[in-house]
Amino acid sequence: MKSNIWELFKRPIMAIIIITKLMPGIPTFDTRLLFYAAVIIPFLPIIKYTSTFENKAIAVITIPYFIFYLISNIILSQIVKKIGSKWSPEEYNALKPDQITFPFILVIIINAGIHFSIFYLITNYLLYI
Repeated sequence: MKSNIWELFKRPIMAIIIITKLMPGIPTFDTRLLFYAAVIIPFLPIIKYTSTFENKAIAVITIPYFIFYLISNIILSQIVKKIGSKWSPEEYNALKPDQITFPFILVIIINAGIHFSIFYLITNYLLYI
C-alpha cells in the first residue's frame, strides 16, 4: 500500500527533484528566472493580500512568514529528495520536459495555496484577538 502511494506521486516528486537540481543554493544569473518562478511567485498572493489591509502594521507579519516559507520549502524539498532517491537515474533521464513542467506547476500552485491559507488563518487570528 505504501509503495502504491509513492507511485501515485512519482511524477511530481521526480519533477521537484529535477528542478531543485537545476537550481544551486544561491540564484545565479542563469537560474534567477527559475528561482523567481519556484520561490517568489508563489509568495506574491500573500504580499497582495497584505496590501489590502488598512492597518499597515500587519505587513510586519509578512517578513517572518516569508522566512518560515523559505525554511519550510527547503525542508520539504530535502524530504522529497530522500523519497525520490529510490528511483533510478534512468527513470529521471527518461522524463520529457512536459512531464517535468506540468507536475512542477501543480506543486507550485498547491504550495502557494497551502501557504496562503496558513497566512490567512494567522492574520485573521491576530486581527481578532
